Amino acid sequence: MSANSDAAVLQHNPPRKYYKDLDYDTPIPEPKEEITLIKMYGVPTVAVCINSQKMTEKAARAKAASYKNQLKIPVILPLEDGVDALVQVFAKMIKKSK
Repeated sequence: MSANSDAAVLQHNPPRKYYKDLDYDTPIPEPKEEITLIKMYGVPTVAVCINSQKMTEKAARAKAASYKNQLKIPVILPLEDGVDALVQVFAKMIKKSK
């Protein structure tokens, strides 16, 4: 990870199945797989932010609940709810480091 990071936040867009602007279709992995890769770089993933673009709010909330249940970390909908929950994650990390 760059900048000697202590943690990562994964941003994920569930409807998007392939990376853009590549010469060939490259599937985007599920968050659990991405989190495993991030861990190999030496930092934990402390939250997932859902990019709910092209999703209904109901579908976004259902997907967020599913990921939260599966991953056991906060899953945030910034477009619907703002980022206060993410700020709380970092506030806890800062408090813990003191």
